[in-house]
Amino acid sequence: MKSINLMLLIGLVGFLLACTTVINTQPTTVTFNKNDPYADIWRKIDSLQNSGLPASAQKEVADLLLKVRAENDTDQIIKCHLYSAKFVQQLNEEGAKKGILHLEEELEKAKGLEKALLYSILGDIYTQYLNNNRWQINQRTELLEQGDDLLTWTTNQFILKSKDYFIKSLEDGEWMIRPINALEFMLAGNLEEKTLRPTVFDFLAHRAID
Repeated sequence: MKSINLMLLIGLVGFLLACTTVINTQPTTVTFNKNDPYADIWRKIDSLQNSGLPASAQKEVADLLLKVRAENDTDQIIKCHLYSAKFVQQLNEEGAKKGILHLEEELEKAKGLEKALLYSILGDIYTQYLNNNRWQINQRTELLEQGDDLLTWTTNQFILKSKDYFIKSLEDGEWMIRPINALEFMLAGNLEEKTLRPTVFDFLAHRAID
């Protein structure tokens, strides 16, 4: 299954994956889309994170999420979720686990295209988490009753979870036939994606089977 491309999903911020982490927590400089109506806010968030102030950056993201939710701007909503998960990881001792749980909580509240995209993103995260921690995970023993704590999951649990989420990302919805241009942030100028996978369904299906 396809790894989330750093360029594709977070516009040079860094999302996946270094060793046991889920979100790249190193300071970065973001390339902004000149047509992004919230470019000034994202610059402020970028400045806060590069100054080592993840809590302040997280608050700015939370405030922005309220605005873009009101406008039903899925592209910006997903961007907020990924940044928020990144800062949750930085602010918590069990960073990778907390970052994943944060996205799971957002998934529970999401609907429509937002939910489909989060299913696809989380499906990829579970695959990458397994790949980056395979030796440790392979030492775990299968239990008769599988718990919800990913720190106890076995290889099979990660594989099944990832597969289930990729399948759910492709469930029918009117958003599936939308042009992929609607997800400008996720494409980050990737012309190949626009040409080869012109609809949201094409994009998500490719991620699921690659």
